[in-house]
Amino acid sequence: MAAHDMSAAIETVAQAAAAIRDPDLWSEVARSAVRALGAGRATIGFLDARGDMLVRACPETDPDWHARYDAEMHA
Repeated sequence: MAAHDMSAAIETVAQAAAAIRDPDLWSEVARSAVRALGAGRATIGFLDARGDMLVRACPETDPDWHARYDAEMHA
């Protein structure tokens, strides 16, 4: 298992708490998670009870990536 920067993870949790009050901040939560995990990008999605995507926050991605994701993962 990889070691992760706990301070970056704590920052991500704090940003998620702030985003509950200000939905415009969810992209920042994704960026913070990327830093905390050492990943290239992150997507945060919210599903309704049926599993339909209500909203997706995906900073630093493009429309072609979303189309491919939807086609391959939700066919």
